[in-house]
Amino acid sequence: MNIGCILSVDGYSYHPIRSFAGKAGQTVKMLIQRSPEPSSQQEIAVVPKNFYPSTMFLQAQTASIKLIEQDGKKVGYIHIWSKAADTYQQQLQDELIYGRLKNAAVIA
Repeated sequence: MNIGCILSVDGYSYHPIRSFAGKAGQTVKMLIQRSPEPSSQQEIAVVPKNFYPSTMFLQAQTASIKLIEQDGKKVGYIHIWSKAADTYQQQLQDELIYGRLKNAAVIA
């Protein structure tokens, strides 16, 4: 047995995908074992959540925005996670014109 493993989910053998399929937003009971000692078994409750990559990328892009003071100027930073859709470009444009990066220095 590996250290720190999932033994079962809702009383059934653990499977990385099937154990949580269709259970988003519902409480799921997991039996875990934290060490090789059987006494380290513990039941915990978790609530699985659906993740949508495009939403996650937009949230991460927004969370990355910083204004950094350097040499008396405010330098803007934003991590662009994807350029696969217009929404990412639009978010960048909105931040530069109306958002937290509007006061950043223009460096050419």
